[in-house]
Amino acid sequence: MSRLQRPGAWRDPGQPAAAGPLRWLAAIGILVLFAFALIWLAVALGLAAKSVETASNTPMILFLLLFLSSGFVATATMPAGLRQFAEYQPFTPVADTVRGLLSGAAMPAQSWPWPSRPRPRPRPRPG
Repeated sequence: MSRLQRPGAWRDPGQPAAAGPLRWLAAIGILVLFAFALIWLAVALGLAAKSVETASNTPMILFLLLFLSSGFVATATMPAGLRQFAEYQPFTPVADTVRGLLSGAAMPAQSWPWPSRPRPRPRPRPG
């Protein structure tokens, strides 16, 4: 079994997405919500700026974060320092979640920004 055929592995960019309509809708929803959050963060940074030049250049740090995430390269292949930074910045969970939704693979627990709750264990039946 090749690396691209394993569940949860990175897919070849040329392969079609193996996602149904609900997964596509979820991926689009996540991207729209994330874009909305980034727009308002950029607006807040622009309003806090003292000049027009500063207001236009301050949100560029957000653009740099995209290149320091798992959007282009898997975090497992990064050097240790960059990997630690990339795993805990906001673009990595979004990229991993959308990638998992569209590839049909199981998504890692780190894909969601909130901790997952453990399922309660079923109680044994008396008898």
